[in-house]
Amino acid sequence: MPRLAMAVLLIMLGTGLYTAIRPVWTIDPDAGLYVGLARSLASGQGYALDGVPHTKYPPGLPALLSLGVRASGPEGYATFHGLLVAALLAATGLAFVVSRQLGAPPGVALAIAAATGLSQTFF
Repeated sequence: MPRLAMAVLLIMLGTGLYTAIRPVWTIDPDAGLYVGLARSLASGQGYALDGVPHTKYPPGLPALLSLGVRASGPEGYATFHGLLVAALLAATGLAFVVSRQLGAPPGVALAIAAATGLSQTFF
């Protein structure tokens, strides 16, 4: 039963999140920086912005976004969003698995996974 509930949660989250994908990027200073770093990584210029090595943000998100740049070009914003949705769904599933491995009852593990999937910060 917990696996079925988890599957329903992932289907509902995936459906809702994938329908929200837009071919534009919400521009704010952080988002613009992440995309700029992703473009730099994808073009082989390293972890740099305007040719200057970058040290403020960790490279995880730009490295993920650089996959989207390679797949659909530097303006492939829908692909970038799709990668982020896939990462959130993976984090939601992993939250359930790790919670169970740490001994949480199925209902608690499902609640932890739901909290992860519905997290505004992760979204």
